[in-house]
Amino acid sequence: MNSSVLLIGSQLEPFQSWGADTYNIQQALQTEALSHHLIFIELEGLTLQQIKELFKKISDPNFTQVAGLTKKIESLPLEHLQFHYRKVLEQPGDAELESVAKSLLEKSLQIQQSRELIVLIQQQRQDLLRLSQDLEEKVHQRQIKLEKSHNTLVETNRKAEILQKSLVAIYRAKSIGEMERLLHEALAPYLHIHWTRLQITGKPTYQTDSHGLNVFELPLYREDIVYGSLVIAKKKPNTFSKQEKTLLQQIGEAVSLATSLMQALHQLEEISSQWNTTFNAISIPISTVDAQYNIIESNLTFSKNAKKPHEVKCYKNLFDRDAPCEGCELGSKFRIFNSFSKRSEGSDVLEVTSQQLETRNHFVNFYQDISQQLKLETEITENAKMQDVGIIGSSIAHELNNPLAGVLTYLQLLKNDIPKDSPYYEDIAEMETSALKCKDIIQNLLSFSRVDSEVSRLDINAALKRIMQILELQYRSSDISIQLHLHKEPIVIPLIPSLFSQSILSFLQQIVLNLPTEKLATSPKVKPLQSIKLSTRPNTSLSNANSSTTTFGGVIEIEYFELNRKNTETQIFRRSIAEQILTQLGARVEYFSTNSSLRTVKISFDRPVFD
Repeated sequence: MNSSVLLIGSQLEPFQSWGADTYNIQQALQTEALSHHLIFIELEGLTLQQIKELFKKISDPNFTQVAGLTKKIESLPLEHLQFHYRKVLEQPGDAELESVAKSLLEKSLQIQQSRELIVLIQQQRQDLLRLSQDLEEKVHQRQIKLEKSHNTLVETNRKAEILQKSLVAIYRAKSIGEMERLLHEALAPYLHIHWTRLQITGKPTYQTDSHGLNVFELPLYREDIVYGSLVIAKKKPNTFSKQEKTLLQQIGEAVSLATSLMQALHQLEEISSQWNTTFNAISIPISTVDAQYNIIESNLTFSKNAKKPHEVKCYKNLFDRDAPCEGCELGSKFRIFNSFSKRSEGSDVLEVTSQQLETRNHFVNFYQDISQQLKLETEITENAKMQDVGIIGSSIAHELNNPLAGVLTYLQLLKNDIPKDSPYYEDIAEMETSALKCKDIIQNLLSFSRVDSEVSRLDINAALKRIMQILELQYRSSDISIQLHLHKEPIVIPLIPSLFSQSILSFLQQIVLNLPTEKLATSPKVKPLQSIKLSTRPNTSLSNANSSTTTFGGVIEIEYFELNRKNTETQIFRRSIAEQILTQLGARVEYFSTNSSLRTVKISFDRPVFD
């Protein structure tokens, strides 16, 4: 079937534009079955027998909508009324015929949808019924399993309860007699026993059938040696089941262990005392807490650093916080930012190593202050960067040195070739001065980047000038003032130039880091705090009357302000390295304080000895 609409009759061929199938009466009667949704039959010229045959050809009369077309309804025989026409149209126009076709098609489709819906509902009902039966079967099987599991669980809980109370009784006991009494009180309500005996030495004298009792005896072992027995009796006819004997054997093992523990109690107490002493001697704070941050135990260092010693929460006790520390993760390693009670300012970076105890939901926390360690790591990284910068600066200086020499030579030639009254003379002289300054900077870079290990005659005045040029480049954009007061005569000392320059530079850089940012207002003449005074002089205190030499050593004095702030370990570390280098070079480093804020560093070199 190509269409859902069938037109039977020669007068209906013009309606083929609908896409409908068109048969004459003979073609329709020769068709095995008519299953169209809508059939229009031209009734003129058809006999009742032909119409009857057509209706027999319709496969589903309730589904297929049949409409008859005639020129005049009154002319139809009454026998036509026995057929199930949905509509009989009298000379319909195109619009009426199309409207009737749409109406009947919609009705046919509604019937089809209703049938499909009924089939779907019946199928789903069957599926639901099958699922319901399967579910009932599963529920039934599940109930059987649950009943078995419940019975097993009840029995297991009963055994566990008996075992728990027995173990509690065993480990609560402080003596053999008390253990015997507590064990009997724990077992009697469940196993209906008559009495319990715990014999540590000798052999038991109880008979299995004596005095109308059923007796069950358990040997007690210590290192595979029988040292006693646990005897339990029931009144006849009560007997010990297999499960009860298994349970009592477990209890017997616990009794063996408990009696051994009693004998080792004194030794354990001594070991516990030693452990507490060792635990409290650990220099870092340690605490044991539960999952709710309640302190179970802590060492002496933890207590000394506690801000609220009487609080039970670790964050409240140690840091006076109202909530757990940010970043706290019990059972792992983490870092928190808090300060101990002994710290007056700032916060510390604390690395907390938290380990969960296997037997309980408790955590052991180790608190380690790594603030200075992180600063040292940062300082080492920065030093590595500065070393790379020095290498790059040395390379740049080497590359600039040659062309700068050519430029300087050319400027000097121009300066000599033109008269002094020339308008270009001052510009060329200024260019020459700038080129010479660039040359000095390049030479300073080369001298600081040069690594030498041989001692040479070094003028400390000239070396300090070069160091000053480096510092001026570093702190040009800041308000730091460095005043240089050098002795009028050269002070020549045998030194390793690179080590001397680098140690003095590092020393001065650390002093700059300690300079305050405020200004003193204690006197009408306000003196800026961000200033450093650097001076040199001969070391006349080392003159020797018995010596024929007139040469002296050298002294470098550094004056600066420091407002009673504590140096960090990083700064102390770097300064101590610089001091070690200066000491290896033969210098003595001394510190003086003339008032609460002014500091003086004196670096003294002995009389030089030249080969």
